[in-house]
Amino acid sequence: MKLQQIINKLKIEKSPGYDLISNKMLKHLPNKTIILLTFIYNFMLRLSYFPVTWKFSIVILVHKPHKPKHLTSYRPISHPTLGKIFEKIILKRRRRLYGKSKI
Repeated sequence: MKLQQIINKLKIEKSPGYDLISNKMLKHLPNKTIILLTFIYNFMLRLSYFPVTWKFSIVILVHKPHKPKHLTSYRPISHPTLGKIFEKIILKRRRRLYGKSKI
């Protein structure tokens, strides 16, 4: 799947992550920047490298409405956008290589 297609599927109303890059910002990137990001992601795949800063996120617990205040009554939300896009790329390539078996 092309990077532009993955970015187009992102929901705009999501808040930015630790890097302060929002999905809305990504959707408005010029084509040259999308190409640059594609090169970066391809090099990361070739080098088997995942940036440490993309592994961290700020987790916010949002209470589920009409639920008691137990630990399971919260929905965790985190937003490392560029890291999630890279994870989607890895998942798509893995599925293409090994099929849709359990991951």
